[in-house]
Amino acid sequence: MSINGIADFFWEKLLIINPKHFVSMKKILVFGDIHGRSFWKEVIIAEQPTLTIFLGDYVVSRENVSEEAQLENLADILQYKEEHADEVILLRGNHDTEAAGYRWAECYPDFESKELFPTKRFEQLTQWMHQQDGILFSHAGVSRTFLADCGMTIEDMERSADLNDPRFGFTPLDGYDTYGNSITQTPLWIRPEALISDMPQGLTQVVGHTTQSQVTMMEDEQGNELWLCDALRKGSYLCIEEAEFVVKEWVV
Repeated sequence: MSINGIADFFWEKLLIINPKHFVSMKKILVFGDIHGRSFWKEVIIAEQPTLTIFLGDYVVSRENVSEEAQLENLADILQYKEEHADEVILLRGNHDTEAAGYRWAECYPDFESKELFPTKRFEQLTQWMHQQDGILFSHAGVSRTFLADCGMTIEDMERSADLNDPRFGFTPLDGYDTYGNSITQTPLWIRPEALISDMPQGLTQVVGHTTQSQVTMMEDEQGNELWLCDALRKGSYLCIEEAEFVVKEWVV
């Protein structure tokens, strides 16, 4: 079957949730937390994006995907990045840094096959966040308080290459915050309820990390949008086409 035939077949499985969808020459495809799921390949063929952004957490499955299969899927994602370097952005998640074996990144459930995690290759091909056209993409989100506490700008974090950076680890608050629902938390851990009250102004943020039944938008008091994209368990993902945010669903 030709690539066009494959794409036609995949379109039959695609449900458009937001009726504002339209074909555009510029399309950003955003995947929330992968957690071993492999249907991203089919979605890319169907969508034909100009840029694909993965929001991190490629490993640790809650759907009984074996760690071997998770690592194979991650290898496919890294290879896809290598083959389409300017068309793919891979962001880092808390479960990825934990899988790399850093003590500051410990979280539950843990990834047991740490010795097989491709730490160096992962570090070379991934980044903490990505910003373009007034949109900030990260795993969990960036608060004003975190920026003030860490002494870094968003641009600093975009350029930071080191994967072993404890500044991105969970910030314990006297032992009572084990979930991350605090404005002090890092871009790998902060939760939407805290983030929405402390977002840098003038930016739309697109994040994963906190499970949703469908890609969802929140808005702060100033009208800044926060898009929550950890919804692949239900096949829900996001496309951004010429500033239009389109929520879609892949029938898995």
